[in-house]
Amino acid sequence: MHQLFKILIILFFCFVAAPIQLQAQNNIDMNIETNNAAYKHLIDQTIALKNHTENNFEGTLKIQTPKGFKNITGSEIKIQLKANEQLFIPLKILKGKEIVAGKSEIIINLYNKVNEIIATKIIEEVVEENNAMSLQAVLPNIYLTNVNDSLAVKVQVSNLGNKPQQVFVVFSIPKLTSENNFFEQTAKVNIHKDTVFTYKIKPTKQLLEQSQFVVNVAAMRSTEKLLFGNVSIVVQNVSSVKQYEDILSTANAVYHQKNSITTSFKTNGNNSNVYQLLGSGDIDLPAGYVTLNTNIYQTENQNVPLISNTFLEYHLENQDIKIGNLNQPLELPLFGRGIQYELLTNNLSNRFQVGFIDENYNLIEPNTFLKRSYGMFGIATLGINNATNQKNINYVFKKDVYENVTHQMLGFEKTKLYNNKWNLRLKAHGGYSFYEKLATYKPSFAIETQYNGEINNFRLNGNYYISSSYFPGNRRGVIQFQQNILKNLKRDKLWFTNFNYSEYNPNSLTYLLNLKTTNLRVDSGISFPKLKFVGKTLGLQYYKESGNNFNWIVANGLLNIQAVRLTNNFNWQSKNLKHSVILAVEEGLGKTSLSAKAYPHFKINSIYSFKGFNAGAAYQYGSFFISEYTSLLVANKNQSDFKRLTVTVTSDQKFFENKLLIRSGASFISDFISGKTPSAFLNTSYTSATNYRFFLNTSWFKNSNTTFLQTNHMFLIEAGLNAQLGGKAASAGKKGTLQTIVFYDKNSNNILDENDEIAPDVFVTVDKTTFKTDEKGEILYKKIPFGTYQIQPIVQSGWFTDAFSVDINSYTTTIALPLHQNGTLKGKISYSYDEKLVKNFDFKTGGIVFNITKNGQFVQRVATNDEGLFIAFLPTGTYEIKIDAKSLPDNTFCNNQNQPVKIQSGKITNVPEFVIQVQQKNIKVKKFGS
Repeated sequence: MHQLFKILIILFFCFVAAPIQLQAQNNIDMNIETNNAAYKHLIDQTIALKNHTENNFEGTLKIQTPKGFKNITGSEIKIQLKANEQLFIPLKILKGKEIVAGKSEIIINLYNKVNEIIATKIIEEVVEENNAMSLQAVLPNIYLTNVNDSLAVKVQVSNLGNKPQQVFVVFSIPKLTSENNFFEQTAKVNIHKDTVFTYKIKPTKQLLEQSQFVVNVAAMRSTEKLLFGNVSIVVQNVSSVKQYEDILSTANAVYHQKNSITTSFKTNGNNSNVYQLLGSGDIDLPAGYVTLNTNIYQTENQNVPLISNTFLEYHLENQDIKIGNLNQPLELPLFGRGIQYELLTNNLSNRFQVGFIDENYNLIEPNTFLKRSYGMFGIATLGINNATNQKNINYVFKKDVYENVTHQMLGFEKTKLYNNKWNLRLKAHGGYSFYEKLATYKPSFAIETQYNGEINNFRLNGNYYISSSYFPGNRRGVIQFQQNILKNLKRDKLWFTNFNYSEYNPNSLTYLLNLKTTNLRVDSGISFPKLKFVGKTLGLQYYKESGNNFNWIVANGLLNIQAVRLTNNFNWQSKNLKHSVILAVEEGLGKTSLSAKAYPHFKINSIYSFKGFNAGAAYQYGSFFISEYTSLLVANKNQSDFKRLTVTVTSDQKFFENKLLIRSGASFISDFISGKTPSAFLNTSYTSATNYRFFLNTSWFKNSNTTFLQTNHMFLIEAGLNAQLGGKAASAGKKGTLQTIVFYDKNSNNILDENDEIAPDVFVTVDKTTFKTDEKGEILYKKIPFGTYQIQPIVQSGWFTDAFSVDINSYTTTIALPLHQNGTLKGKISYSYDEKLVKNFDFKTGGIVFNITKNGQFVQRVATNDEGLFIAFLPTGTYEIKIDAKSLPDNTFCNNQNQPVKIQSGKITNVPEFVIQVQQKNIKVKKFGS
């Protein structure tokens, strides 16, 4: 009985003590304290544990991390806490490359010794979106050795961010000018993954005619197609015979009408047919090249064809000589048939020109030599490429048989850039004219200045010109002032003021001239920023015009008109940028010298555009200028009778992959001068894939106000063919032929003898142009300009040659290129680690990169295959091979990174094995008493 009582007492105390113990194990505080991390990719925190009981605690701390986070501290940590003890455990978590954008949770659970959760903490980590992408060419240079093979262009897109991306890759070949030139591919690229995009094409005849062409590749991401990279891949047509091609000149040739011919037939009214031939081209010569340009125009009623803009020009290095139709738009211009010589200095900074021109528009006009005026000129331009300080000196002699005067003019021009805000251009010309009938000399002058600058946020630009009344240039007796002022105001507004004044008062000792006209116009206003796709400009204009050449209308021949007008301009553009509307309104009061009463006048002009469609309408009431006012006086009408309505519609449309272009339009004009005049046109153009363009242009108009001698309607038609003849870009220098024979130099004496063999199918690169030797081991490089060229080093099939230069200074240069046998370098990698102790790493054997150097100079880069092996072919010598640490997996390293190696011709050299080691885990737990 006594024993049973003792057992009951023990069981009672056990049942009472168990809840107390459980309560003690539950009374544990867990808090998270954040530390300042030394690295942005590290989460550095401290877990603080506090035992508030009088009993000891035993448990486990378990840490759960999402994908992409790596817990350095460890996922399970055993915990022992004495009564009232406090413990601090460091928590360090790395943000890995595979981390996903958005909110992630790190869960920390504290378990007691019976595996019950007694405390939980959650660390929220917000990862910003990273859209980093990269685009690389798998092969930046592609050699096309067989014209019958398809061409495969490959690029690699890498997702370096933390979000899967939809990628669009666009391939384009600029040389495909007459075909669909854009080819798009799309794919989804996951986080830290690579995707290879391959574009295959069968090169056309047009591409095969080029020694090399470029494939441009652009890469975009997301549905918004945001550009993140572009590369250019050069495709070289490899053969044993090539002609030199200036890549820069070829790229710019598309902006000029070179090597093309155009023929056309046009009906010009009733019983009047016109035939026209246009052509231009370059003919390459051993020394320089010749440019031929022609324009032949022949009508059925014309005995002698009209030949204009026709010339022959010979280019040799820095010299040009041109004969035929010349055009010199100097201050005293000369146009016609003649001869011109041009010289550029060796540094291409100065240019000198001299020439003679017989002023006859038709190149083959008979019996007119020196009978329709003639002249000579000389021009010196100093500092052509120096925009900050350029000078021009010119002299012109001209015999004008119509005015019966001989002119001489000396001019000086200077362009000066003072700083980023101010530039000035000054022109000064002095003339000296001899009028033969009166035996009188007349000196004259002209001065012009143009400038741009800024003062206190005021942007200024002006043009000021003045010439004396006997000045022989195009602008005789002219005074012209033009000044523009702009200033940005608050809230993106722009204030402007434009002042224009001109006066024309020419004189001559041969002709009776009594002409003087003046024109003054001042505009000022404010341009407002767009508000909901609508922009507007409001302004005020003052206009005054006068002239004394109206004797046939008024008694004294003097008329003037002045007006004050409000100007309004509104423009709207749709959100998708496809639609746009422009509305311009001018209204005001005008007054003429023949009327004391002011009259109202206004003009409205509107334009609507949508893609290739344009529609416009304009209406004017009252005259704006003297020319319009005199038309009222001649017709004996009032200002209220001046009404003009104009309506136009045009459209540009392309079909069949842009090969067919159709342009059409119609217009209608109604006023008291021409009556009701409708007109229309339809132009079509078709470009074939073989560089031929066919065109057919038609137009029609009808005039209701005509006399019995005039036709009231006309229909015109023009048909023609344009052919782009292609060809290589010409060179102005002296050119020769480089003939190279490649052979295997088996006895290493650098001489082709009976013990050596010819080397067919070997790639040889001269500068940036690559050849492939024929069955005789030869390559031929034609029309290569004189100079020094680099033969790139050759390493192929165990044979090599070093780089060297060759001078082309004669019309034929022959060299022998010996190939010496390589030595072979072999090596491999291996891993050394303990799976239980090392950190996580990506076990890879392929793609480990090694750099090979000689005497500190980079020679070659090789990479291991999937078996961890690498091989290289090298010329005889001593090298160093070093592993590229960037190509190693994370958390790995190599102690023997750099090793010397000696290569012998025709022998295999094995380099000692490169051992890759893995970093070990390092967990530190710090305990601190409370």
